[in-house]
Amino acid sequence: MGYIWQQPGRFTGPDNYLSHMANLGPGTDIHTFTTDPTRWKTLKGYARANRKQPTPAEQALWLALRKHQVGYQFRRQHAIERYIVDFVCLRAWLVVEVDGGIHQEAEQAEYDGGRTHALQECGFLVLRFTNSQVLNELPQVLAVIIYHLELLTRQTPPDDRPHPPAPSPSGEGEPFGSC
Repeated sequence: MGYIWQQPGRFTGPDNYLSHMANLGPGTDIHTFTTDPTRWKTLKGYARANRKQPTPAEQALWLALRKHQVGYQFRRQHAIERYIVDFVCLRAWLVVEVDGGIHQEAEQAEYDGGRTHALQECGFLVLRFTNSQVLNELPQVLAVIIYHLELLTRQTPPDDRPHPPAPSPSGEGEPFGSC
């Protein structure tokens, strides 16, 4: 099972291009502006359309994440820099992406890799799950998400807590929980 164990660096200095947009991160006040106003004017229509027409996998995951059901607030179809992410927990700097079959194609996989890298450069940890994993193994998907939420919001160094249980490798695309 592929996990990202490093917590991406947080940009805190004057060169932080997100600093004028948001005050994010564990232990700080959370604001929702994670892209600039000009870019938001372009992205908001796409985000709203995506919220109105989610895939079955996105809908299933949203029903499990919404209203603090996992102990953390999530936003769906949220703009970060120049991207719209499927789900984000701003408190933990955690992005969750649900990928359909198109994400297996070489060109899309290359784009996804660049997108993941850009989000990590902003300080976000990105978890990717296939539609099949979300639809067929939702409890395991939620266990991985909760594990990372707790890890990312912990104020003390991580302990030797075991990894969440691995689902069967019957999903499409990349290994479970990888980016």
